[in-house]
Amino acid sequence: MADGIALRTALQRLLRAGPEVTHQEVKAAVVGLQDHLRDPKLATWMLSKLARALPVGALQLLHVLHEHGLQLNVYHASAALTACERAGLWPEAFALMEGMRHKTVCPNQLSFGAAISACGRLGLWLRALQLVNGMERGAWSIPPDAISFSACISACEKGSEWQSSLSFLKTMASKGAEPNTLSCSGAVSACEKASGSLWHVALSLSVMASPDVVSHSATISACEKAAKWALCLELLLLSPSLRLVANLASPSARVH
Repeated sequence: MADGIALRTALQRLLRAGPEVTHQEVKAAVVGLQDHLRDPKLATWMLSKLARALPVGALQLLHVLHEHGLQLNVYHASAALTACERAGLWPEAFALMEGMRHKTVCPNQLSFGAAISACGRLGLWLRALQLVNGMERGAWSIPPDAISFSACISACEKGSEWQSSLSFLKTMASKGAEPNTLSCSGAVSACEKASGSLWHVALSLSVMASPDVVSHSATISACEKAAKWALCLELLLLSPSLRLVANLASPSARVH
């Protein structure tokens, strides 16, 4: 009980330090708790809490624990990679993946998904492709799951690589990872960026999985770019029946 209180106190101290928390502040917060944090479960708990609320703090804590002899495992790495994903720290995510390779720690689908998402947030589609392609081809032989594919599709969309987005959506289905709302939404958004030439593809994709506001708005925008005004209006009027709240992007399609 006392150990749990001490860890929670250290966690609150770090959270109060805010996003600019330094390595020395993290080190000072956990002084005297190193033995407890060598317990893999306790270390994972604290890293996970920080990953959600203070991503930089989670990475700093991982470095501090490593200095004190913590044996890195996949759960520690996954928590730190989640922190990278939330903060868009793709160089740190790549460094962690390389660190796992050198320490012979086998990553899992969650680890890859977080690393791919970290690249995806910044539209680094080539980096995302390297990761998702390396899952099966590398020594780990991990089949990409819906999370990894969706993150890669989103990265390609942000990088305006609509061909790659659609290619990965097709590959996803062939690998037995059923396309979901997130993956379809990313592919629809990619089609929307193709200057209206893929409005029919966007329309088809929008019904593959339950549409969300983003994919529905992207479908309307794709039709707008193709001058499909009647279809834009029909889709806009369909929003209430889909239980979607039209956002600012939807009415911006110029229906004449």
